[in-house]
Amino acid sequence: MTGVTRNSEFNLDRHDWPPKGHLKRNRFVTQYEYLQSGGLRDVYLAKDTVTGQALVAKRFNQPGYSWSDDVELSQITQSYAEAFNEHLGYECVQCITPLIDGCTKDIGGPFQAGEKVIIEPCIGVRAYKKFNSNNGWHDEVTEEMAAFTHFTYNESRGRLIVCDLQGVKKSGGRFILTDPAICSLSQNYGATDMGEEDYLPTDESLKQG
Repeated sequence: MTGVTRNSEFNLDRHDWPPKGHLKRNRFVTQYEYLQSGGLRDVYLAKDTVTGQALVAKRFNQPGYSWSDDVELSQITQSYAEAFNEHLGYECVQCITPLIDGCTKDIGGPFQAGEKVIIEPCIGVRAYKKFNSNNGWHDEVTEEMAAFTHFTYNESRGRLIVCDLQGVKKSGGRFILTDPAICSLSQNYGATDMGEEDYLPTDESLKQG
């Protein structure tokens, strides 16, 4: 794709996400350049033909999952991020809310006509990092992300935690996150909600303070 490579990054300071206004047909394009895979998703390079900004297109690599869960989890995480930022007094965390799009034609590779995919900004392939997981692991170096997960536990009065935090840390110190998970007492937050038995009791630090 002209002007977009795996080293490109979406400029969140200059361009809105999600884009404002009507989204025209075929605005987002991909030529299925593979970037990486996670537990449930394969990630490919994409492009916004209006702004020229780099995007990623994600497809499930396993059957039986719904993109609506990803959108909901991202929206909930962003609401907690806004409360966390207000608590700190500065913008520390932003969670990207993806868009659900459909392939309008068979473009080859893994994508099929009519397939639903997720589109979101490419926030940096090389700098992308996992800060904690949904089974108790966390990066001991990145204190801000541990603090954010702790905050969501306290803010929800112990009903849930936002975890599986991953993304990039920008030069100004702001964390841009994608694909979060929520572990909860109710276990109602999709396939990555491992519930209280798998996560909440194992990290006692979340229950202090």
